[in-house]
Amino acid sequence: MQKIKRRSMLLSLLLAATMAFSLSAVMSSTVDAAAGETTPMIAAGGSHSMALKSDGTVWAWGYNLFGQLGDNSTTDRSAPVLVSNLSNVTAIAAGSYYSLALKSDGTVWAWGWNSRGELGDNSTTDRSAPVLVSNLSNVTAIVAGGEHSMALRNDGTVWAWGRNVEGQLGDSSTTDSSTPVLVSNLSNVTAIAVGQGHSMALRNDGTVWAWGDNRYGQLGVDSIPSSRTPVQVSGLTGITAVAAGVGHSMALKNNGTVWAWGWNDCGQLGDDSTADRHTPVQVLDLAGMTTIAVGSFYSLALKSDGKVWAWGANFNGQLGDSSTTDRSAPVQVSDQTGLTDATAIAAGGIHSMALKNDGTVWAWGDNRCGQLGVDGIPYSNAPVRVSWLSLRMLFAGSVDRTSDTSATISFTAPFDGIAYYIVLEKGADAPSKERVRSEGTSLGAVKAGAVTGLPVALTAGAKDIYVVCENADMNEISEPLKIEATAYSGSFMAIIAGIVLALAAIGIGAYWFFVKKKTP
Repeated sequence: MQKIKRRSMLLSLLLAATMAFSLSAVMSSTVDAAAGETTPMIAAGGSHSMALKSDGTVWAWGYNLFGQLGDNSTTDRSAPVLVSNLSNVTAIAAGSYYSLALKSDGTVWAWGWNSRGELGDNSTTDRSAPVLVSNLSNVTAIVAGGEHSMALRNDGTVWAWGRNVEGQLGDSSTTDSSTPVLVSNLSNVTAIAVGQGHSMALRNDGTVWAWGDNRYGQLGVDSIPSSRTPVQVSGLTGITAVAAGVGHSMALKNNGTVWAWGWNDCGQLGDDSTADRHTPVQVLDLAGMTTIAVGSFYSLALKSDGKVWAWGANFNGQLGDSSTTDRSAPVQVSDQTGLTDATAIAAGGIHSMALKNDGTVWAWGDNRCGQLGVDGIPYSNAPVRVSWLSLRMLFAGSVDRTSDTSATISFTAPFDGIAYYIVLEKGADAPSKERVRSEGTSLGAVKAGAVTGLPVALTAGAKDIYVVCENADMNEISEPLKIEATAYSGSFMAIIAGIVLALAAIGIGAYWFFVKKKTP
């Protein structure tokens, strides 16, 4: 009877859709200072999805009732749309009905649902475009949960805002806060995670600390219903990553094994049982794991070989194993539809995401709000590609102009393919990628990575060169890269050199005529 009651509670939580968060946001993205490229990133929320492109722009799709897509509307989208007024982003996070972004200047921006102050802008007003989180700087990582958010600063301190009924803000109170507050008694933190009603932090000594709701043992300690300040999770050392769900928690050890504790009604702890655990247990049959992510009542792990594993609730196909059967031990996410060589994963309310090494994004699970990025299906129990989206773009372009009519260009290609270029007058409107491909000139086959010294034809004067890369197998064309070519200075220098030589000749002639000739 108790089991049925708890299962009903679980389903009610799902229908309320208050159980979503992005665990990909536990890690901050990085910027290559030399190339100026942001590391691509994905995030999954309650019923919406996000992606960070290598140019620092953010794209979102899915449910948008509270403006969580950030496109100045509340219209659901089944294909990615650009988040408004946001650039130079290095990390993203997706909560239940809201979103966060970290910019390269260390500031945090938020949009969407704000009923408990989860946007951190000192209000409880929903926002359909990004607003600045108040009184927060020098941030290196962000996470978003059910109704509260957290940020890690470069000094190792953790700051939290939003709902605090279970003490999940960690400031020794249960008072909601619409601006960031310092988590008490916590320092030297290297990673963070938030769930529905609890929070987690990883310290630089490999220990894990948790606070907030503990009804299912998700804090990793016995005998307390909740904690308003951080407590150490029992028996864990050598941890490299943490993740949090509605009522369960997970940790990745430095030996590639995965450990879990808390609520387990759907087998989300992966120990081949449905018994709750108040202390960490090892997830069965997993080794060589590099990344973990936790959804509402399920879990994901990414192996070093690029394969994704999943376990727990599966009624919408969120495990991606071509079934809708719950699993209490890990199963491999199907690679039959094209998901191989994954480099990142994200788990949301009842849908999952993966980023491939070619920059394409894949998703599976619930699609009633378009969060998979495809039309026409209510869900998918195997990975499907998110419409046209590719997170890797051409970047680091440069030009070496050798004459009025010729130059060589260099750039970094996002994938193997054929490169094309088009030359326009300086300041002309930027062309679409389709125009560059159809009207442009082929540069031939290129490999992913640095491409140098490709010849291009020009005409006199300053020009804008646009380059794209096409991979026909993926049906993908990269966004155009603009390379500015200044007017050729060689002809001018030749004229100057001629004038100098002429003046020198005149000077020598004058010397011989007026000096040497008159010398006895």
